[in-house]
Amino acid sequence: MELKIGSMLKKSNIIKQKGYCTRTLLFFIILLPFIKNTLCAYWTRSWISRQTEAHKDTWYRFLNNERFNWRKLVTCLALKVIGHSNDVPLKDKVLIADDSIAPKTGKKMEMVSYHFDHKSGKSVLGNQYLQLGFHNGVNFYPLDMAMNTSSKRPNTNMKTMDKRTNGWKRRQEALSKRTDMLIEMVQRAWNAGIDASFLLFDSWFAHDDVINQVCKCGYGVICRLKRGKVKYEYQGKKYTLKQLWQIFAKQRTTYLSGFQVKATCMNVKLPKTGDVRILFISNGRKQWEALLSTDIDLEASEILKYYARRWAIEVFFKDAKQLLYMGKEQSKTFDATIACHSIVMIRYLLL
Repeated sequence: MELKIGSMLKKSNIIKQKGYCTRTLLFFIILLPFIKNTLCAYWTRSWISRQTEAHKDTWYRFLNNERFNWRKLVTCLALKVIGHSNDVPLKDKVLIADDSIAPKTGKKMEMVSYHFDHKSGKSVLGNQYLQLGFHNGVNFYPLDMAMNTSSKRPNTNMKTMDKRTNGWKRRQEALSKRTDMLIEMVQRAWNAGIDASFLLFDSWFAHDDVINQVCKCGYGVICRLKRGKVKYEYQGKKYTLKQLWQIFAKQRTTYLSGFQVKATCMNVKLPKTGDVRILFISNGRKQWEALLSTDIDLEASEILKYYARRWAIEVFFKDAKQLLYMGKEQSKTFDATIACHSIVMIRYLLL
């Protein structure tokens, strides 16, 4: 009653004209990992089916409905849950973005594609989720998700539907670039009133244009940098990240108090973002990494502590996959995939 799920479902257009109400169906689907069963248990096992007499088609029509706005439901619930949590200073609030792959074996699944998995070092068939979450220094709250489909798709079949529906919009979103998805997700978080000091992400998204657009949305950025051909302006000249390390930073590193690493900070300029701070970290030997902060006044230890909080989203992915049935949906339609991942986020928020 306190969360008013029924009201949220109406706002998200997750309603039915007749039959079982969507609130009842959602409740029983949320329960699945906690009773350690799959969806088919609701019509194949008598002790469970006695709880609800909904037939198989009822459940699948619920998950496959392209008109339901699952994104709005998750956002409404997340705002409500965050609002009930203890408030913390703005400096302790951050957004975290990362992606994960849920392997699949069915090549006939809608929008499924091949993605390079950095853990296994090879391409795998599956669904790739770009996840955005909020962290208040204690808990992680999933806010938004976008699915990415690469050009390497075993089939190009798409469900026929009205182009005004949420299902169609999510399909078009899945075909766009991940960097564009991220900016749209961050902008939605800002429009929803999510207060945060920084957005944390890894080196894959660490592009000058992305950092600049996130700052325009209203958030700062702390991210890991990749060694490439990007030039940073320092003392009137332009250098790559590797050149900055070899010429300047390597000789300046000192042991960081409270950490078993050597570090040093340098304020440089990017063409679009402008002034940024780079934190170089070394193990005292040949290995080194670099982090970027759009706040040029942050101390080295603060940048490192902020970036360490990105681990919260990795814990979310692990828990979601092992305990909350992330990627375990058994449907060929893209709408069911979106619905099931949204329900995973709802389970996590309720917990």
